[in-house]
Amino acid sequence: MLSGAMSAHVLSVQPATQCGPGPTGFAAELQMVVGGQPYLLRMEIFDYHGPGDYSVPPTRASMRRAVSGSDGGFLPAVSGDVSVGSSQSSGRVQLTLGISSKTRVQGTWACS
Repeated sequence: MLSGAMSAHVLSVQPATQCGPGPTGFAAELQMVVGGQPYLLRMEIFDYHGPGDYSVPPTRASMRRAVSGSDGGFLPAVSGDVSVGSSQSSGRVQLTLGISSKTRVQGTWACS
């Protein structure tokens, strides 16, 4: 669910690239459709130590339009948390995006 400057109920999310633990931490990039436009939600946990809750910052998260050649509409997360479930392929997010236009993202995510 998105609220604030962008408001929508997202019905489905699909992995766009890698999703899960790797040599430099944990990363997931998920594609969703908001208002008929494709967006990417990216989460990066550099100090990853297994399933659990990770605060933003230092965890990085952002959302941007998934259209090549556009300005991208990049919205960095300024606060919130990313949770990774025991399967390490799903969890939940509660984020505040953007510096001046506060958009809230909250809900569950899954890589499959």
